[in-house]
Amino acid sequence: MSAKMAKKWQRKVKFLMSDNSTTTAKFPYKEPFISKPADDDLTKQWVVEYGIWSKKKQCIVRKRVVLSGNTVAQRLADAKEIIAELKRILKKGEAYVDEVEPTQAKNKKNPKVDPPPTRSSRVKHGSVSKILILEAIDQFMSFKEKTTKPNTIMTYRTHVNTLLKYLKRHQLQKKALVNFTDADALHFLDEATTVERLGNRSRNNARDAIFTLFEHFRKRKHIEVNPFKEIGKLSFRRYKHMPYTFEQRDQIKQFCLETNQHQLLLFISFIYYGFMRPHGEVSKLKVKDLRERTIAIDADNAKDIEAEHIQIPPGLEKLIDEYQLRSYPPEAYLFTKTGQPGSKHVDKLYFYRRHRKILAKLGFTDKRFDLYGWKHTGVIALWVATQNIRLIQRQCRHSNAQQTEEYLRDLGIIVKDTDIDKFPDF
Repeated sequence: MSAKMAKKWQRKVKFLMSDNSTTTAKFPYKEPFISKPADDDLTKQWVVEYGIWSKKKQCIVRKRVVLSGNTVAQRLADAKEIIAELKRILKKGEAYVDEVEPTQAKNKKNPKVDPPPTRSSRVKHGSVSKILILEAIDQFMSFKEKTTKPNTIMTYRTHVNTLLKYLKRHQLQKKALVNFTDADALHFLDEATTVERLGNRSRNNARDAIFTLFEHFRKRKHIEVNPFKEIGKLSFRRYKHMPYTFEQRDQIKQFCLETNQHQLLLFISFIYYGFMRPHGEVSKLKVKDLRERTIAIDADNAKDIEAEHIQIPPGLEKLIDEYQLRSYPPEAYLFTKTGQPGSKHVDKLYFYRRHRKILAKLGFTDKRFDLYGWKHTGVIALWVATQNIRLIQRQCRHSNAQQTEEYLRDLGIIVKDTDIDKFPDF
């Protein structure tokens, strides 16, 4: 806490104290302590809590000082300083609330006492809340470019461009972020559908992206309310990639073997066994990513910013050994146009076109059948074999079991607890 801020905070806590030096009252109190998230999440609220005597209520009331430092260390340091100051004041037994400040009492009949001090109050009333929406967009994108993988940046840029076009269309480029209301948010999303002609799914994605933008600044106290918070999503078919039935799986596999499409079949196998995305992850795998029992998905290619690991099932391990993939140089990409690991990975459409030709020859006319559908097919196969939601959660790299259960439900799988039937009799 800066010296200037400390003095300002101490001036505010003087409102808690009586100026009657002759008083012998000893007001009870509760020791101040820090209340924070167990995981030190800075997006959640950190406070110093304490109990102080209320003359009006004739009991101890709870008060809080909000901590809003930008780092864990800063918040802990501020908390330590605030707790020490509160203890010094409270231990005297002279501190209380609901009393008129003496100098104000001479001039005002019913003066208003300042509220308990909050370390974020300077932000709410400062100049930062006047940031223009265009400036906010630039700051948000700069932040995301440093913290998010390239594919996600492209997604954000797409939806931000939709917002920029809306602002230009209505001459709102000079609008302050804090003045962008829930009515503006709803109007923007309405025009995303009517003017930009986005489908329900894309409109929902735009809503989520711009919600994240505003949430970024709400957490930093530039705005108090996210205007997109109360806007719901439109219904749509969640998965546009159709899973294959086991019969269709065997049919396509047999056709690949008969027509010597071995590399394509290997590519499909990595999607099927590893629950990985075709272009974003499988096509960019390197030999060094094949560990002894897991596959490491590089942070640049993974869904999240950190590198992730998935287990190698026996069926995939057999193929890795058969093609001797671990024997190639560590930096070699597994899938190249030469058919063997090499220095340049295949482009986005290389296997897509070959796969599409096979589907056409086999009579698959529904365009929802594609390479990505093999991921869903693998998930269904593992569920049928194990009904182990935790295993699928780990292999899908989902953050929690609820996300996995919702994903399975969208694939037509209802998760039921059948183990309860094994409960022994009393």
